Amino acid sequence: MTRYVQNHGILSGGRYLLGYPGFDACSQIDFESVAAVEEGFASGFYRESVTWDERAFVDKSRFSLVVGQPLVVRAGEERGVKLLSFLRLHPGS
Repeated sequence: MTRYVQNHGILSGGRYLLGYPGFDACSQIDFESVAAVEEGFASGFYRESVTWDERAFVDKSRFSLVVGQPLVVRAGEERGVKLLSFLRLHPGS
């Protein structure tokens, strides 16, 4: 794993600025390759430590997984706003 980030909705006056996204946080885990993803999820650390956190903090009945690739619009900035767009896809599509 090369990076782990928790993405949270932006609040203004206690309300979501762009409307409720349907979740309180969206975790982002970056890997160098698909092989590194498989190795990471098969590791003892993941199976022993991370899965405990998942059981404690993730409602698996409402869980979604997205595999994607970031598009850098403006490189070189350490801080900023990240726009995450999710489109539902019907399982039969």
